[in-house]
Amino acid sequence: MSLNRQSLPGNILDRLEDIERRLDDLYSSVAMSVVDPSAGPGSTTYSEILIEAEVTEGPGIDVVGPFPIQQVGLGGDTILLFDSGGSPCAEYAASDAGLTAALVAMGASDVVELPDVTISGGPWTVANGTLRGHSRWRSVLDGLLIVQADAQAERLSIIRSENDANPVVGIELEEDGRAEGCFISVTNAGGDVYGIFGAPAGNCYSEGNLFDLSASGTAYGFYVDGATLYATGGGFVPDTTYIPVEAT
Repeated sequence: MSLNRQSLPGNILDRLEDIERRLDDLYSSVAMSVVDPSAGPGSTTYSEILIEAEVTEGPGIDVVGPFPIQQVGLGGDTILLFDSGGSPCAEYAASDAGLTAALVAMGASDVVELPDVTISGGPWTVANGTLRGHSRWRSVLDGLLIVQADAQAERLSIIRSENDANPVVGIELEEDGRAEGCFISVTNAGGDVYGIFGAPAGNCYSEGNLFDLSASGTAYGFYVDGATLYATGGGFVPDTTYIPVEAT
């Protein structure tokens, strides 16, 4: 009788091949024989089985180097969304689209943190939680930032240079919106500049923000339209016009 799959019942050759493959896998996982030193002479020898684990990158984490010696550490080059409920962070590209997606996904009390990068585009809307830069000077947005009710922007830069007949705004605060510890640098070769604009209705808050503003028209540190703006600890460059709170 010939040894082939057709003449052997139950595909014995296939079964033997599977057993051989399993034994090879088991053998490759055996580190070495180990003797229990406390058992004395003639003790049982056993084999330690090692299971190979694959290390993959997580949000904000990079894995570098060839296997099996790899380094795991913080990447620092992506946008991270910290969940207030304690769930693992979510990661987004440090780009206009990535920031937009992170802000849409952010819930109340969540925090979106920017790396040390410049992102152009916008406008971006912080509708919930806090948008925070890793550094006031190195986390830079080139575009309009809108902060809505009970949300906050902190420790980042808004740096814009435009040529527009309409006023160019750094940060727009809506009712109960807050900006803290930001650097706002806005230039408009075609008209006015509003460093922080208080949108109509409600209160908004500015704490410890720094301004560097230039305009062919008038550069306003704060400009409000029906809002009540509470501002403390702000600094202004020469020739910047300060609009008192509660002005319209």
